[in-house]
Amino acid sequence: MSHPTLDISSISAKDLKLKKVSCFSNKMGLYATVSINGSSNSSEQKTPIDKNGGSNPMWNSPMKFIINDVLAAQQTVVVKLKAERIIRDKVIGRVRVPMKELLDNYGDSKGENHISYTVVTPSGKAKGVVDLRLKFGELVNYPTGPGHGVVDVYQHPPTPAYGGGHLPALAYGGGYPPAPAYGGAYVRLCGA
Repeated sequence: MSHPTLDISSISAKDLKLKKVSCFSNKMGLYATVSINGSSNSSEQKTPIDKNGGSNPMWNSPMKFIINDVLAAQQTVVVKLKAERIIRDKVIGRVRVPMKELLDNYGDSKGENHISYTVVTPSGKAKGVVDLRLKFGELVNYPTGPGHGVVDVYQHPPTPAYGGGHLPALAYGGGYPPAPAYGGAYVRLCGA
């Protein structure tokens, strides 16, 4: 089975108009997470923390997602901008981009594309812009049959309230980070 990849080479934001979210530091550390909603084989990926960009952070950390083009009409690329805090990081805004819109506009493009979307705060206000550099990559082929690394996708159960742990996910080329505490999808290789 073949699937295209979505390759994001960089993420940046501008004009975020940030309020200070920590009283312990003058420099606010910001990072972005990217996930694909509606996809059971996509883990959330995280950029490094930018402590110097202020309201205009930039992250040059490549990310790659495998796209199920059959389900693309139901999928959404979600970029969350988060501020690092001592106790719990705070979501300061997010961008939602329908996968179908990306595929229709950029799916046949051979080069990298630069797109911009308005950041929406948790209260629903528009604050700033997120810029993405992305392209759709070549098809990824998966071998089929038992013992050939068939992708087995399932939902990770929520972490128990008493703090029980979970195993990190395994994927082609390395491991994904552990599933989030609220539950989420991760990928495991069968027969590996």
